[in-house]
This record gives sequence, C-alpha cells and structure tokens, in this order.
Amino acid sequence: NIGMHYGFSWFDTNAGNSGSTGHSASASYTREVLGFNTGVGAQVSHNVASALVGYSQDGYSSNLSIAHPLWRGWHAGIGATYGKNRINGLTEGESMLQSYNATLSSPRFSVSGNYSKNYGTSLPFGGGGSLPPVIPGLIVYRGNSWGAAAGIHPQRRLQITASYSHMQYHTDNVDSITDSLSDRFEIRSEYRWRQMTFNGGCAHISQGIGALFNN
Repeated sequence: NIGMHYGFSWFDTNAGNSGSTGHSASASYTREVLGFNTGVGAQVSHNVASALVGYSQDGYSSNLSIAHPLWRGWHAGIGATYGKNRINGLTEGESMLQSYNATLSSPRFSVSGNYSKNYGTSLPFGGGGSLPPVIPGLIVYRGNSWGAAAGIHPQRRLQITASYSHMQYHTDNVDSITDSLSDRFEIRSEYRWRQMTFNGGCAHISQGIGALFNN
C-alpha cells in the first residue's frame, strides 16, 4: 500500500502588508515482511512569511510502525516518530520531536503506552491574526509527556476504558520563564442496547504553572 500527498497554502492580510505561503508533502508505504505488518512514512514542509521581517520554516519528520499477531487473537505493535523544524530569518532556531508508542491487544483486552519529548525554539506568535506579527525573540522550550491506557470488553455490548497522561513543559523568552505541569486520569464506560448507547465516566485533572517575569 503506497500513499502520497501534496498541499499548498496561502495567507495574506492588509495589516502590516504581511502574508505567507506554504508547501507540504508526505509519502507512506506499508507491507507485510516475514509476518510483520510494517509501515514507514515521511513528511516535509516549507513555509515563507513576509511582514515587518521575513522568515522561512523548513520541517521534516519520519515514522515507523511494526505490528505482529501473537496467539489466540493477541496482537503487539510498536511505533516511533522523529521530526525536526528549522526557522531561518531574523533569528535562527530549531526544534525537535521524538515520540514512541507500544500496544498489546486481544479481542477483549488492550493496553497501550506512549512517551514523547520535544525541545527547541518557536516563534512567539501565530498566523491568522489581524495584527502584523512582530518577532521580539524566539521562545526556548523543552518538555516531555507520557501516558498509558487500558481497555476491557467483558461483554459484547459493554466496553470500559481508562487512561492516564502526564505532561511537563518549560519555556524561556525575553520577558518571562514559565514551568507547567499537568496530570489527567479518565475512565469511561459504554453500553449498547438495541439502537441506544449509554455512556458514563469520570475525569480528574490537576494542573500547575509557575512564572518568573523579567523587569
């Protein structure tokens, strides 16, 4: 199985005579190798913006996944993604992303886990606003997150899932330094009867943030 994609974007605003154009492309390939279901993919992007200053962004990423049937309906799979983004213009900057995941499943039970980390620099504004983008300095950041999930299907109509995630990030720019922490736990249940579906569950979220502002 081979897949390919190409995209083009264009944005323009009268505020500050600013605009941007972007290109993106991706390709994927999957096949069975020695009983393993394998898949690889790659993505590239290029964006150019003009405002009070001009800059360009180049990014690429790649991913790999491997799955294999075990016994009596059990399946196992692993995956990984690596990405990099570079900013060229008033200030040079780079950012990187790494993520990993694993799953183990059967017709009535499944469990999964994931871990990711990213670090680098980013521009302190987003596109699409009415004001012209100004770049006082790049934001330096780093962070990591991980999570786990499990599901059980004891009956044909009943399914119960639970998940936990943890995120921790740090940012540093010319005006402030911030640290944030977040934990989330959620459990959900779903029961199907005839043409009706009954859902229930609960979620608990805890968050913390600290900031130091430069005078």
